[in-house]
Amino acid sequence: GVIPYSPLAAGFLTGKYQRDGALPQSDRAQRIQDRYMNDQGFSAVEKLAELGQKYDATVAQMAIGWILANPVVSSAIIGANTVAQLRDTWGGADVQLSADDKKTLDEITAWQ
Repeated sequence: GVIPYSPLAAGFLTGKYQRDGALPQSDRAQRIQDRYMNDQGFSAVEKLAELGQKYDATVAQMAIGWILANPVVSSAIIGANTVAQLRDTWGGADVQLSADDKKTLDEITAWQ
């Protein structure tokens, strides 16, 4: 199976970055801004947060659950910096998305 690289989009899919929020001064933050911080990216995070209420899951857990809902994906690499991040993200393996919710997330993030 496939093991996706950076399933949390370098931390963007954790929900820690906001549309008009300040970014840390770092090369990593600049790369995240250039690649993910656009209307499509924020729409995905907002939908993950909305669906997270339904599934009682964090944005990061929803992102991992969504990645693992793809039948070709066999594992997701979690790049946690703290034990708390690891514990949070690990819970994504328990998220079982409905077919409709997976389809919604797939459509929001489709290449345009």
